[in-house]
Amino acid sequence: LESVVKKYNRRIKRFYERISEPTIFIRYIEDQNEMNYIEANLTLFLSLLTSYNKESKLLLICNNDIRFIYLD
Repeated sequence: LESVVKKYNRRIKRFYERISEPTIFIRYIEDQNEMNYIEANLTLFLSLLTSYNKESKLLLICNNDIRFIYLD
């Protein structure tokens, strides 16, 4: 168990180091319910992602049958 904790702590540390550079976060949207949730919380998600680097972006990928109404 200790080795697993160390492994994930290293990964988390590396992740935070890497996102200090501009990063594209990619998210696949599975269904309309998930899209509705993301839409309702998008401002929060974007502020969190850009808090590490203002140039970071979020790319949402979904099928044609999913409706997305957020406009930037």
